[in-house]
Amino acid sequence: MEEGLKRLTALLSQVDPTAPGAGAAGGTGFGLMAWGATLVSGAQEIGRLCGLPERVRAADLVIVGEGRYDEQSKAGKLVSHVVALARAAGRPTFLVAGRIDAPTADFAASCELTELAGSISEASRNPRKWLYEAARSLAALPR
Repeated sequence: MEEGLKRLTALLSQVDPTAPGAGAAGGTGFGLMAWGATLVSGAQEIGRLCGLPERVRAADLVIVGEGRYDEQSKAGKLVSHVVALARAAGRPTFLVAGRIDAPTADFAASCELTELAGSISEASRNPRKWLYEAARSLAALPR
């Protein structure tokens, strides 16, 4: 199969198989580019369509959420895009995550639901309660 894919990429030489997004979803990006599509950052495009840059500029602060904040979160996921927009607008950004497994230096503050709840199972069993507690914790921070 790998040899067949190498042959296909050679036949479709107008498409760069190493381009960002070309291998995503089992090569869907590559196939779409072969048909003439242009790949763009999903986070940036969805953000643009939702008016996210304008909303961030109009906000006093920005809160982002992630089930698990890790190195992948910082590398092109929506949360990294929102952080970049907030930084450009001079807005503080808070992180609320189920679990935090990466440095949080990009945030003014962060809150981990698992830590608040005492365990992953408790955080998962009653997320509304722990999100509320996270909001209380962040709201209590000095300004």
